[in-house]
Amino acid sequence: MVVFKLKFLKYLSIMCWLGVVLISPVKVLAVVNPPPGGGGGTPIDDCPKAGQIRDSSGHCVDAVIVVAGKCNSPPDGSSYCYISSVTSRTLCDRGSASGVSDIGSRFKWTCSTTASTDTCYATDLPTINGSCNSPPDGSSYCYISSVTSRTLCDSGSPSGVSDSGSSFTWSCGGSCGGVTDYCSATDLPNIDGASGNCGDAQDNGGIYTSPPSSSLLCDTGTPSSVTTNISSYTWSCAGLDGQCSGSDGSTVNCSAIRDTAPTYSSLALRTYDGSTLVTAESGSRNQICQSVFKNSSNPTGVRFVVTGADTLQGVGDISTIQVRLRGSSIYTFAAVTAVNGVATIPVDLNASGVATGTYNIEALINDVHGGLNSGWVDTGRDFKYWNCLVPVAGGFYDGSAGVVCPNFTTTLSSEANFRSLTFSSASTGLSSSMTVSGDGSYTGGSNRLTWGTSDYQAVFNEFTTPLLASDLSLRLIDLGIGTTRTCSLTLNFNLNNNVIDPYSNNPSLRADFSAVIDQDSWFQTGSGGIMSKSVITDYVSVACKAPTCTPAMSISGLVSAPTLNNNSGVSYSSPNNWHINSDLVSRLNYYEKYKGLGIGETVNGDLNYSNDKAGVVLVGGNIDITQDNTLNKGDFLMLVASGNITIDSAVNNFDGVLVAKNINIAGDSADQLVINGSLYATDQVNITRTYTDKRDNNLSPAVKVNLRPDFIFQLPVEINKKITNWKWGN
Repeated sequence: MVVFKLKFLKYLSIMCWLGVVLISPVKVLAVVNPPPGGGGGTPIDDCPKAGQIRDSSGHCVDAVIVVAGKCNSPPDGSSYCYISSVTSRTLCDRGSASGVSDIGSRFKWTCSTTASTDTCYATDLPTINGSCNSPPDGSSYCYISSVTSRTLCDSGSPSGVSDSGSSFTWSCGGSCGGVTDYCSATDLPNIDGASGNCGDAQDNGGIYTSPPSSSLLCDTGTPSSVTTNISSYTWSCAGLDGQCSGSDGSTVNCSAIRDTAPTYSSLALRTYDGSTLVTAESGSRNQICQSVFKNSSNPTGVRFVVTGADTLQGVGDISTIQVRLRGSSIYTFAAVTAVNGVATIPVDLNASGVATGTYNIEALINDVHGGLNSGWVDTGRDFKYWNCLVPVAGGFYDGSAGVVCPNFTTTLSSEANFRSLTFSSASTGLSSSMTVSGDGSYTGGSNRLTWGTSDYQAVFNEFTTPLLASDLSLRLIDLGIGTTRTCSLTLNFNLNNNVIDPYSNNPSLRADFSAVIDQDSWFQTGSGGIMSKSVITDYVSVACKAPTCTPAMSISGLVSAPTLNNNSGVSYSSPNNWHINSDLVSRLNYYEKYKGLGIGETVNGDLNYSNDKAGVVLVGGNIDITQDNTLNKGDFLMLVASGNITIDSAVNNFDGVLVAKNINIAGDSADQLVINGSLYATDQVNITRTYTDKRDNNLSPAVKVNLRPDFIFQLPVEINKKITNWKWGN
């Protein structure tokens, strides 16, 4: 502020230094303030007249002295809870104080003089309630320092903290009329920590297959992690920390038994009495109809021998073992105590009510500790239980066209005199009769064959009435798997795995027969033998059965040749089956010999015989016989040809002795050719004559040669070779 020095009022300069304002009686002339810095200097005194000062324009004017208004501090600039706390104080340093007003956050008043007004303010403090801070309020502490080191009050002024022994207390005082809040914290005592104590996992003799749950490890204390050992689980229970200055609890070590479930090891099957070990068949399976079971003391019983293992605890940890059969139904058998891990379980499947079916054999190995086991394990072995009965059906087929095993025609034969069929086994005494239909088919119905039976033979017509067929063959088809098992010329078979797969869902057999209904022709000699220098083959019909037909090539004669073939299976000779593998044939040329002897009548060239000759006739050529020739007892005829003799198919009866290089008897006829005499050929006797109805060949030879003993006594005395046998050369 500028200071003006008054020339006529020297004493006013002092007042100016005090901040006095010089004012003209009429108007304000100037304001005099102390020099800057508040001291020193000389008031301006350059107006010519005393009592004047210069105005803002620099003119000297008359001045009047007044004082400026000023707030008193405090209360100005201070803080108060109540308005009375302000009004009770000196409000103004200079000037007149106005009333104090509360404007919400402040108190306001003014200090006024005629010169100026000063506005004053004081803070209006709010009402504050004391409030404890949490924590520490409501918490627990071991030491008072742990309380005092924290903020005690959320609001208000904290008091000092006191320790009563069981608690720490303090207060948070309110302000401006606010309430006081009283605070406390628990004064914790010194307590020693509890020692660790093992929990139920050990206390109850626990046995576990996996680590026990944490809730079972410790009754008190903190559990460690569980360590898995070979036969145990181990852990520790650490003691609890002591409280305040108390000591910590001790740590204890704990354990429980580690038990592993036993496992399945192996299975063996034995007969019910245990005497015989039964090896597995192909496919690791067995079935009750195997001979090893059928021939045992209990044909429906099996002994299961199961071995278990326990790699950790050993076989002593195995208590019992069970077996069950699982298929469309499940059959579980009683548990048996294991000895050294092995249980022998005999089961009578019939008494146990096991139904027909193929089953998986499963085993359950139980641990000595209840509830622990291997679970049901498939042993990899299967077992079939059934009644061993095989349904059978089939037909009798016509194989006359030469269709034989292994190929069958589709034509059933109703002309083979197929009346009955029985499958019988001499070794077992079993027999099953079939029901034969008129079309040549048959079925067993409820009469079934028994699987595992040996030497089944097909018996037709009960051996009483012959079949009108020959060259029988048998084809066996396993219908369970649709496979032709065998086809042969024998009517015997064993009903085993080679014929019927017992493991198929429905084991059943089709047995078809095929035969030549149009039987090949054959010949027979009566009271005479058959000789050949090379081969004789027996073509006697298999349908030839006594007593209506004599099944033999020769009746009461010898059959001899270096090689004998029997295609029919009947005797070479009846009733004694005389035969020998030897060449007994003479190789004489009788034509030349007899001609040289000058015996009989000689015919040069071929001869068509017509019953006009008798005695010995020597023909230098071939002879054709085209009509029957009958000789009475005492008559004699011997035809000797240098060539061949042929008997026409129209001839049904011829009496005489025939000698030639080759003798040919062929063609077909409704009637049998009967030759009463003898036949001799230096090369071959060819007999292929057959019945017109081939079925007649079944029961009758197409050519029958009967020895005429009386011819021996009618031979010329010059012939010293007695022809007593019919001889067939080949």
